[in-house]
Amino acid sequence: MNTISVLFIGDIVGEPGLKEIELKLPSLISKYNAEFVILNAENVDNGKGLNEKQSERLFKAGAHILTTGNHIWDNWKSRPLLTENPNILRPYNYPTGNPGRGFAFYALNENITIAVLQLQGRMFMQPIDCPFKISDNALSYIHQKTKNIIVDFHAEATAEKLTMGWHLNGRVSAVLGTHTHIQTTDACILDKGTAYITDV
Repeated sequence: MNTISVLFIGDIVGEPGLKEIELKLPSLISKYNAEFVILNAENVDNGKGLNEKQSERLFKAGAHILTTGNHIWDNWKSRPLLTENPNILRPYNYPTGNPGRGFAFYALNENITIAVLQLQGRMFMQPIDCPFKISDNALSYIHQKTKNIIVDFHAEATAEKLTMGWHLNGRVSAVLGTHTHIQTTDACILDKGTAYITDV
């Protein structure tokens, strides 16, 4: 069985966070032999959204995919990025008609493809489409191309994140929570093989 080393960093906040990524990401990639890097970038532009120059800096530092969340909509500079760059995601369960994509495929080589799926919770957040139903819809398509699937679940409530972990258990490689900016100590491998943490 081949092993793929994935580095995921959540909720980069403001210019200080961006500078820290530029300073330390290359050494983290080297330290962990990371073959694939995902960064949650919804808070980079003064805590609300992401602009083009900031995204360029993150990709130059070593990111392959940027995920976002609810704050991406608070900054109009972010919207063109969602339309133009297939490697910048927004939660898939925002209603049809919003710009951007909710999942992406990235070919590491001719044999290995990774999918990243972004979802957003509804408890204590905007009343958007059901992330559980939407995840089933997305996976029916994604599974045709790869079994290597990382989910960024951007949500407020611990209970909702745990529920998503069990909902996707055995169907994705990892369910990684973002949004609350507080790393949790509940990292585990669920019984069907899915890695889970409530917040990275």
